[in-house]
Amino acid sequence: MLTFWKSRSNRAILAGLFLTVTAFLIANNFFKRPGKGRPLVKPHESTTLFTSPLDSNGDVDYLAIYKEKIRRGGVDPDDNALVYLLKGIGPTPEGRPLGADFYEQLGSTEPRMALFDHFYRWKNSFIATSSLELDPQDLRLHYDFANSNPWTTEQAPSVDAYLIAMKPSLVHFDEAIEKTRFFCPGIQPDPNDPIIGMLLPIAQSLRRVGHLYGLMGMRNIAEGDYDSALANAMKVRKLAKLMSQSSTEVEQLVTAAIENIAIDIEQKAVMSNELSLEKIRAHLDVSESFKNVADSTFAFEVTNPIMFLDLAKRIGRGETTYAEIKLDWGMRSEPGTELREQFAAGSVDWEQVMRRVIRYHDDVLAAKKLVSTHEKIAKLKEIRTALDQEYDDGSVLSSRKARADRFFAYLMKPIGGITVVNSENTFAKIKVRNSQTYIAFALAGFKEKYNQYPKSLDELVPEFVPSVPIDEFSGTVLSYRKTDESFLIYSVGFNQEDDNGACDPRGNVWLNPIGADDILFPPKEQTLEEFMKQAK
Repeated sequence: MLTFWKSRSNRAILAGLFLTVTAFLIANNFFKRPGKGRPLVKPHESTTLFTSPLDSNGDVDYLAIYKEKIRRGGVDPDDNALVYLLKGIGPTPEGRPLGADFYEQLGSTEPRMALFDHFYRWKNSFIATSSLELDPQDLRLHYDFANSNPWTTEQAPSVDAYLIAMKPSLVHFDEAIEKTRFFCPGIQPDPNDPIIGMLLPIAQSLRRVGHLYGLMGMRNIAEGDYDSALANAMKVRKLAKLMSQSSTEVEQLVTAAIENIAIDIEQKAVMSNELSLEKIRAHLDVSESFKNVADSTFAFEVTNPIMFLDLAKRIGRGETTYAEIKLDWGMRSEPGTELREQFAAGSVDWEQVMRRVIRYHDDVLAAKKLVSTHEKIAKLKEIRTALDQEYDDGSVLSSRKARADRFFAYLMKPIGGITVVNSENTFAKIKVRNSQTYIAFALAGFKEKYNQYPKSLDELVPEFVPSVPIDEFSGTVLSYRKTDESFLIYSVGFNQEDDNGACDPRGNVWLNPIGADDILFPPKEQTLEEFMKQAK
C-alpha cells in the first residue's frame, strides 16, 4: 500500500477520481439539502424566530412550540368551556373523531355520547322525532331563513323539530358559556404533516352552536318574547367571547361569524319597536364588554409565523413539496416548470425564505396595531399588493437569494396573503354592525321619549349615547337619514366609497366588491316565500 502512494501517477489518478465523484455529487444536488442530523437553517431569532426546542435534525421543532404557545399559559379543564361544549357536540364533531392526542392536550376524556353524532348533520336530527316529508333543498332553505329572520313553527316545522332534538345538547351548551376560558388543540392526522394542515373541526361545530341560539332568538321575536330573544343574543355573545381566546386566524373569523348571529337577533328585536327604554339601556350595558371580540393579532404574532416557518422548513428538507401543499389547499396557481425544478433541487437560500416570512408577519402585525381601521386596511392592502407584484414578477432568477424571494411569494400569497385584508374587512364589518345596532337602540329610546326620530345623530348625544360611532371603513361618522316611516344608517363598506345607501347584491363583496356595497341598517325584510324564491 505504501508503494502505491509513493507513485505520483497513482496519487494523481486518485485525486482525479475524488474530484470526479465530488463534481458528480454537486451536479446531482447531493450537497443542496441537509442530511439527517444537520439543520436546514442554523437556529437564530432573525431566521427561525425561536431557537429551541430542536428536533433530531437540529432544526427548530415548531410543532412542539405551537402546542405550547396555543395554551397561553395553560387552562384548567374544569374551567375550559370546550370540555363542556363537547358533551353536547359529541365525540365526532363534523363527523371526524378527535383522537387520543387531542384529549391528552385538552386534559379531558372523550365524551361518551354517540347519541349526538348527528349534531353536525342537522337534517338527520329530526328524522327520528318527526314524520315530515320535505324536499331536501326546501329543508335547507327553511334553516337558512330561520337563521336570519323571525320564524314560526308553522313556517319552518323542520327547524322546530331540530331544536327539540337539540334540547339535551343545549343543557351542556348553557353550562359551557358561563365558563371563563377556552382552549382548543389542533388535530394533526399525521405528525409528519405541516402544522398548517391541522384540522379545526371544532370551529365549525361552535358556529352551529351559535346558530342554535340564533334560531331560538329569531323564534322568540316572532312570538313577541323580546326578553328571551335578547337573552339568547347574549348567549351567542358569550360563546363568541370565549372563542375569541382561540389562537388561529381561521378560528377568529368563525368568532366574528358567531358574533354576527347575535347582531342579527338584536337588530330584528330593536326594529320591532316593542322594547322599552329601560330594556334597551339594560341590554346595552350588559352587552358592551361582549362586542367586537374577534382579533387575529395573536395569530399574526405567534401561530401564523410558526405555521409558515414550519412549512418552509419541511419543504426545504424535502419532507413535503410545494405541489403537495398546492393540492391540499386547492390552489390553482403554481410556479413555472423551471422554477419548480429549482425549488425541487433545493437551490434556494432557505435562511432568506424564513427571514422573509418573519418580516412579512412583522409588517402585518404593525399594520394591525394601527388605531384607525381605515388606515389599518389601507396599509394591509399595500402589503398584499407588494406580495402580488412579487408573485407575478417574471424576471430571471439568477441567484439562490432571488429564488428564495420568489419562493416566499409563492409560499405566502395563495395560502396566507389572500386573507390578510379580507379578515380585517370582516372584523371591521362586525364593528360597523355593532355600531349600527347601538345607534338603533338609541334611536328607539329617542322615539319612545319624543315620539319621533331625530333629524341627525347628534341629537342623541349625550342623553342616549356619549358620542356618534365612527364608520370603520371611512374614518368618519356613520351616515344617517330619516325615511318616511323609519330611518337608514349605513357605512361606506369595503370599497370605501359613499354609494348613498345602496348595495348591489351581486357577487361576494367580502372578496371583490361589485358596484355599490354600503352596509345598511335596517336590512331589507323578507318573507319565507320571497327568501326561497330568491334563493332558488
